[in-house]
Amino acid sequence: MLTFWRFIVTAGFFVIISSVAWAGSPDIEKARVAFKQGVEHYEAGRHEKALEAFEEVDRLRPTWKIYYNIGQCRAVLKHYGRAIEAFEQYLAEGGDDVPNARRDEVLSELRRLREMVGNLEVKAPSGAVVIVDGEERGHAPLPGRLRLVAGVNHTVVIKKGDDVLLDRTVRVGGGESIVIEVETTQELLVEKEPELEAIKESPVEKEPESRVLPVLVGISAGLAVVAGGMGAGFLVAAGKRDDEFQERNTMVGNGEIPADDVKLLEAKDDTERYDRMATGMLVTAGVFAATAVVMLIVHLAKKDDEDPDVAVLPGQIAVRF
Repeated sequence: MLTFWRFIVTAGFFVIISSVAWAGSPDIEKARVAFKQGVEHYEAGRHEKALEAFEEVDRLRPTWKIYYNIGQCRAVLKHYGRAIEAFEQYLAEGGDDVPNARRDEVLSELRRLREMVGNLEVKAPSGAVVIVDGEERGHAPLPGRLRLVAGVNHTVVIKKGDDVLLDRTVRVGGGESIVIEVETTQELLVEKEPELEAIKESPVEKEPESRVLPVLVGISAGLAVVAGGMGAGFLVAAGKRDDEFQERNTMVGNGEIPADDVKLLEAKDDTERYDRMATGMLVTAGVFAATAVVMLIVHLAKKDDEDPDVAVLPGQIAVRF
C-alpha cells in the first residue's frame, strides 16, 4: 500500500512522463482527464465510476499499466472473474517491464482470487452472443472459459440474432467448472482440477443454500423461550407456596395449628415440586439456547465463506502510467 507521500511523488512522476509518452496523440487530453477522474473516484470510494474512467482510458490510449487499475476496481466491486482477467492481462502485456515486487503482489492476489471464482464454459452455435449478468462477454466460440464469482447466482443469456437460445440461472463453487451446451442446455460439473478435469455424473449446479439450519435455529430459540417462560412461572408458583408454608409454619410454632396441618404439608410439597419443575425447565431452556447459538454461528460462518469480502491491494491506486 502506498503512503501518502509516495502517492504524491508517483502522481507527479506520472504527470511528467505522460506529457512525453502521449505527445502528438489526438486523444491525449481526454485520456488524461479520464485517468485523473478515475483516481479521484477511486480514492473517494466511487469504484463503479473509477472503473468506467479507467476503461475509458484504455479505449482512448491503451497501455498495459491501466489493467492493474482496472483489476483493482473490479476486485473491490467483487467482479472477481473480471479482476483476474485484468491482472492476467497486466502481467502478460507488461512482461519483463513489470517490476518484480509488483509482479509478486499481483501473483499473490491472483492465487487468492482464483479460490473465489468458478468457471463457465459455453458451447453454442458460432456467432451466438453470450451475456452474463446483463454484460456481454463475447461471441461463440469463446476463446476460453468465463470466470464467475463463486457461491452466488448468475444469469446466463445466449442469443443469436433476435432468438434467445438460452436464459437461465447458474451457480458454481470455487474452483469448479460448469459446461453449458445450448443444444441440450445440459450442464456438467467438473471436479476441481486445473489441468485434469474429470466430468462428474452429479448435477451441475449446487443446490441453493439450505434453509434447514436457519429453521432449526428458530425452533431452538423458540423452545428456549417457552421453556424459560415455564421455568419462570414455576419459580413464581414455588415462591408463593413457600410463603404460605412459612406463614403456616410460624402458626405451628405459635401453637395455633398442629404440626401435621394438611395445608402446611401441602404447601411444603408444592414448594418442592414447583422448585424441581422450575429447575428442569430452566436447564432445558439453557440447552435449547446454547444449541441455537451454536447453529447460528455455523450458519453465519457458512454464509461468510460463500460471500467473502476482499479488497485487493488496498490503499491508493498503486500503478500510474
